Amino acid sequence: MKRALIIAASDELYRAISEVLAESEFEEILCARGISQAEDMISAAPVDLVFIYSSCPEDAETAFAKKISARPDMALVFMVREAQREETEQALLRTKALVLGTPISRQGLLQSIKIARSLTGKFAEMQRENEALKQKIEELKVVDRAKCCLISFLRMDEAQAHRYIQKRAMDMRVTQREVAEDILKTYEY
Repeated sequence: MKRALIIAASDELYRAISEVLAESEFEEILCARGISQAEDMISAAPVDLVFIYSSCPEDAETAFAKKISARPDMALVFMVREAQREETEQALLRTKALVLGTPISRQGLLQSIKIARSLTGKFAEMQRENEALKQKIEELKVVDRAKCCLISFLRMDEAQAHRYIQKRAMDMRVTQREVAEDILKTYEY
């Protein structure tokens, strides 16, 4: 079930935005009057999209937007008056927040919501890939340290040390990292 949270000061804004969100496949649309209420609602049950409307953005709203933007599972649309759009964009520059200026057409708003959701999916995928690459780099560092131990203590060359770790990993049916960690326990500690 796709859930959206609208943070808007008035019922009129909430109704207008929720009509557009209903067209965009959201089944449950929640409304918060302020940041603290929105935080409580999100901690109670996560949402897929956070839509913030602010006529005059405050530091608390941009800080909240940055916090939400860091979560890989939530899209964020931040709508402000056109006069504040550029300043808000600068404040949220390194986030996945989509900043819109008003007025905006209904069709433009629908497209922006789709773009924000697409960005969120791509952002989450990039974070997963980044995490996998970090783990691979960490594994390579451990294996390299183990190779250095084999080179210095057992007088192997790098190719022999590499082959030794590979062969032990295959023979023992464990990862090269596990073999490397055993070697490090033996020679480094």
